[in-house]
Amino acid sequence: MKTIEAVLHRDANSDLAWLQLPKPIVKGLGIDHRLSRQNRTDDRFIYLRDRPDARLVELVLEDKLVELSISEQVHEDDDWVERLAHYRPELLGDSVEYLEDQLIELPRADELNAQTICKYAEHLQDRAQRYCNVMLPEHEWVANLLEFKDGANEVYSLCQVASFSNTVGLMTESRRGNCEGYVCTAYLTRLLPHAGLVAVPLVSGKFWSWDEADRLSRKIQDWCR
Repeated sequence: MKTIEAVLHRDANSDLAWLQLPKPIVKGLGIDHRLSRQNRTDDRFIYLRDRPDARLVELVLEDKLVELSISEQVHEDDDWVERLAHYRPELLGDSVEYLEDQLIELPRADELNAQTICKYAEHLQDRAQRYCNVMLPEHEWVANLLEFKDGANEVYSLCQVASFSNTVGLMTESRRGNCEGYVCTAYLTRLLPHAGLVAVPLVSGKFWSWDEADRLSRKIQDWCR
């Protein structure tokens, strides 16, 4: 597990606190547009308000098997934070440290229900979006294909026939889009007697080059091995 040094700055005269992290680390998480302007920056660091943005960053780091080693600093000076710039995504700069994500465990067929398959799709979409934000910034979009579904039909498709195996697989494909560009799609799959290979689409991404669509396809396969 990787360890990152961080500092928790506390205001001695209030309950406010800011978590200090290196800019390249936060830039590499792919969540820069989800962070509030209430946060602050200087030349080297971003200072995250203790809640909720600091918690969001901590959750993403947990997904990457990263541990924070936090020291604490108390400020008697009431206006120390006012000397820092209000956060804007462009203030994170161009330097990026990308941290690899841990593997995603595929569900078993006997664990599948409407809630778990929707949660799995949401997790995969969130990770794919963060990866594209950092490593494939020219992507057009990344979509959760179950976002407006309850997942019941998808579970039925995968579990409609009894099988000797509870194994569920993951398949990706990259292809030319219907009108323009290229699309990468990830599917949950299961091999069923008589029905053959059943594939349920979970997440899709749109790109302007084949290489970028293929890179996301390979990355998703790496996550789910």
